[in-house]
Amino acid sequence: MVRGGQVDIRGNTDESWLRGVRYLMKNRILAPGQPPLDPG
Repeated sequence: MVRGGQVDIRGNTDESWLRGVRYLMKNRILAPGQPPLDPG
């Protein structure tokens, strides 16, 4: 793993998990200003 993050997922529904994953991708994993991901 090159980059990681965490979110607090409240609720155990598909919608809450999807919201958490979307947040991580947009704001942590693929955030502007981050170095490119190295597929390794």
